[in-house]
Amino acid sequence: MTRKLFAATNTPLGFVNFFEHIMLLKDAKRRYFLKGPSGSGKSTFMKAIAAKLNAADFATEQFHCANDAASLDAITIFNKGLSIIDATTPHVCDPQIPVAIDVLIDFAQFVDEEKICRRVDEIRELSKQKTLLYNKATKPYSTNLSSGHELDRKLFLSAITPDGFVDFSDSIFDAQKIHEISDDKAANQLMNEANTMGLKTESFYCALNPAHVQYLHVVSENIVYAVKSSVSAKVHNELDAMVTLLKKARDCHYEIEEIYAGAIDFAQVDKMTNKVAAEILYQLG
Repeated sequence: MTRKLFAATNTPLGFVNFFEHIMLLKDAKRRYFLKGPSGSGKSTFMKAIAAKLNAADFATEQFHCANDAASLDAITIFNKGLSIIDATTPHVCDPQIPVAIDVLIDFAQFVDEEKICRRVDEIRELSKQKTLLYNKATKPYSTNLSSGHELDRKLFLSAITPDGFVDFSDSIFDAQKIHEISDDKAANQLMNEANTMGLKTESFYCALNPAHVQYLHVVSENIVYAVKSSVSAKVHNELDAMVTLLKKARDCHYEIEEIYAGAIDFAQVDKMTNKVAAEILYQLG
């Protein structure tokens, strides 16, 4: 089974990032942090390894990119403590225990520097346009949602993307009975009670209202609660304009990716992908 999720998303209140909850250090046995430019093969690398893991009957989590839902930001086998994470902007993260747990892979090593330098002014202008469009689409959002009990994992099942609103709830709760609860206060109370008892939970926040818990999952008991929500008409009215700006920003991103993709030695990327996949499968036994 593959769980599809988002670790970060655009919201009407701004960009919200839960990347630290993909694989906390306390749960980690091996984490790969991917660095390098857009178009250098990071998402393709993760898709290839995810396919090999699924073929070997490992259940994976696949974290999609809110700015391009066809791309991956991360994959995990959570119960094995394994994760591979795109650690670049806008969700920069770095190794905490290098070598022993955390491995850094830099895709810039496969880039032909001379080819990129010839187009640096074009890249600079596209990057500027992309940033301006993203800033118009989303506002800075200060959140303390990442605080709370260490047994609660905070993520998203939905995202506002350049292709509109995307929801992966069915990939998580397809065959489970879902219990409805009244509001966020009740969800927080249930979460606190479960965590106090030593039970792990997953809080899935709503992309349309990032202060609102959409679902609460008590993992060990496999109980799911859906929280009633009302989203204002103003949010729905703003959504179309936001999606239009995100689509234009993604177009700039695609142009940057195309420039870098033309300067990448993909034979070396493939060689490294096979090496890492073999290493992971060996570690998993």
